[in-house]
Amino acid sequence: MADVLLEITDLRVRYGAVPAVDGVSLTVRRGEVLGLVGESGSGKSTALLGALRLLPFPGRIAGGQVRLEGHDLLALDAAGMRRVWGERVGLVPQGALSALNPVLTLEASLAETFAAHPDVPAPAGVSLRERGAALLRRVGLDPANLRAFPHQLSGGMRQRAALALALALDPPLLVLDEPTTALDVVVERELLRRLVQLRDEAGFAMVFITHDLALLREFATHIGVFYAGELVEVGPVAAFADGGAHPYTRGLLAALPPGPGEDRVPVSIPGHAASAAAPPSGCRFHPRCPLATARCAAEAPIRAHRGPDHAVACHAVPSGAAR
Repeated sequence: MADVLLEITDLRVRYGAVPAVDGVSLTVRRGEVLGLVGESGSGKSTALLGALRLLPFPGRIAGGQVRLEGHDLLALDAAGMRRVWGERVGLVPQGALSALNPVLTLEASLAETFAAHPDVPAPAGVSLRERGAALLRRVGLDPANLRAFPHQLSGGMRQRAALALALALDPPLLVLDEPTTALDVVVERELLRRLVQLRDEAGFAMVFITHDLALLREFATHIGVFYAGELVEVGPVAAFADGGAHPYTRGLLAALPPGPGEDRVPVSIPGHAASAAAPPSGCRFHPRCPLATARCAAEAPIRAHRGPDHAVACHAVPSGAAR
């Protein structure tokens, strides 16, 4: 379809011989905000970094297809991928210091970004400093910070600087890998408001990776839930308004602290998260699931559609059934 930006099909990722992501399929359309959530080690970051060929050694793609704007990313050589990174996809990593060179000012880092992509034309009559100043204003930073080194900035300012670098070449897709983890709540909300504003202005799509499902229900358009290397539920945010359909999704929400006006006590999911490297038989969530039956222990569920764009992998939630 013309509006499909990123299409991941049956993606499998290994670290050496150890499986980390098993058969993940995702679609991101232009202008969407897809939020990916799951416990640590569930595969949400590995799936996206693998699809974008940014896995650290010894990570490797063991199978599947990845198409960005119709182009097969897994078939591109190193030079082709260097053009994709920055020009077509911007990445904001979990730690801003991972994106910022500690010995370069923000202006020098932006200059390196522009120099690495000479095919992207610069605005006529606009100097490098003017381009940099405009970028910093765009993300809510004072242009005076162009002369600053990363260590001279606060955590929130560094994340905004990393965002400016990711948006420098106006890519149609922005991937944010837990960008607010180290920020306090006030700074987190300011950054999210800025992201929403930028997306409304520029129309780029976002993939936002986080542990916070409640946060995603506030600003994402679609949500995908990972468990033990698999995508167990994905759909429009409206499908999660009453807690989602998969028992794991509902367990994640039940474990959250109550919000304003909510009269409930948080309930944690029993047991421990399964490992994608050595998953249990059948459904990987069945040892912790209150709805598990003998079938769940013996047979892995197939992700089935319950409605438009909403799919769930659970024997207890048949396709097309309301819950």
